[in-house]
Amino acid sequence: MSPSAVIFSSDQVRGNITSRKLRHEGFRTTLFDRVASAVDEAAASGTRVFIFDTAGAIADELRFLSRFYDSWPDDLELLVVLGDQPPEFHGPPRRGEVQVLPDPLDLDRVAALAKQAYSGPADAAPRAEENDLESDLKDFLRLR
Repeated sequence: MSPSAVIFSSDQVRGNITSRKLRHEGFRTTLFDRVASAVDEAAASGTRVFIFDTAGAIADELRFLSRFYDSWPDDLELLVVLGDQPPEFHGPPRRGEVQVLPDPLDLDRVAALAKQAYSGPADAAPRAEENDLESDLKDFLRLR
């Protein structure tokens, strides 16, 4: 079975661009324009990757993300927040990784992070946080 990702974006154009990039990289994607539906799918499907695009998201959707973050599903390895970090978003989850990408169209980075989430076993320990500069350099030099 191919790896999967659930994507929430209230901006259908950006959501479709993200979805197409991940499908091109071998992922099965499901795109939602309603955050509750996206969160329900992420919890039910056992996906390891959830992508939340903050562009155009209203305050209630951002609060919903914070509640989802507090009840992080066991299978989820990676949450990618595209755009600005919501103000109510706090500390690391019990397990898994959160990446906030200020450039929502840095799709190569999104794809690399999603692949990374599927590269190890689901029960692997969370990776140690890296320095942003070091991480950016590794991505630039394609050392990941």
